[in-house]
Amino acid sequence: MKKFWCMILVLALAASFAGAALAEAEPPTPPADGAQVEEHKEPTGDEESSLPEDGDSSLTRYGAAKGATISVSGNATILVPADTATVRLGVTESAQNVLEAQSAMNAKIEAIRQALLESGIDEKSINTDRLNIYTNYSYAEDGTERVSSYTASSTLSIVTQDMDATGAIIDTAFGAGANTLNGIEFSVQNTEEVMDQAYVQAMLDAHDKAELLAQTEGASVRGVVSISQGSAYSYDSMTNSLRMDAAVAEDADAGTFVQAALIEVSASVSVTYELQ
Repeated sequence: MKKFWCMILVLALAASFAGAALAEAEPPTPPADGAQVEEHKEPTGDEESSLPEDGDSSLTRYGAAKGATISVSGNATILVPADTATVRLGVTESAQNVLEAQSAMNAKIEAIRQALLESGIDEKSINTDRLNIYTNYSYAEDGTERVSSYTASSTLSIVTQDMDATGAIIDTAFGAGANTLNGIEFSVQNTEEVMDQAYVQAMLDAHDKAELLAQTEGASVRGVVSISQGSAYSYDSMTNSLRMDAAVAEDADAGTFVQAALIEVSASVSVTYELQ
């Protein structure tokens, strides 16, 4: 009898262990057709978040894309009074003989030079600017070309820093025999200083443009990335600045009136700025 119950106990234990093993090995019941099963996965902390961080956003809070730049040009023009005048005048003489033409021209040029020196012009300020001798031709009725005369011409350049003396220089020269006036050129001595001022103004103009354009998109200028410069220097021509004073034309003492020009100095820059 004891053997019987012992056998029953052994069979019961064996059945219990077999059931447990079968339950562990049995695969999960497949879902019904069309059903989806979402697998739950515990976070491990190693995964990267899919949400963008503030610093990784393509747009900053100011509206400028990271690394965005803007390129603009700046321009400025400064007008300054001329402080130097260069008067170019001279003599032209013609004669049948080339030596006669040259001799007559030389005599008048020397007379002009002496008159200018006596008026107080420094000798170093008087220079020969140009000297020409050329042949004049004429044609006979049969078409034959022949020499008719010779022309000799010379031009002097007189430099002065006295703007009020420019007209007097012309009057003195023409009183001594000058018969040609080739113009007056005005300039400034401190060109580099004036150019520096123009460059500063051009940079300010470029910055103002960049700020204006950036602000329309909610951005602002952060700093300079690159600068390239270009410049132009010019002087104002003497439009109607040389004339005989018509109001006192009947006065024998009426002289040549010269209005000193304003020098126009222009500068330009191209600047690339970083935005923020």
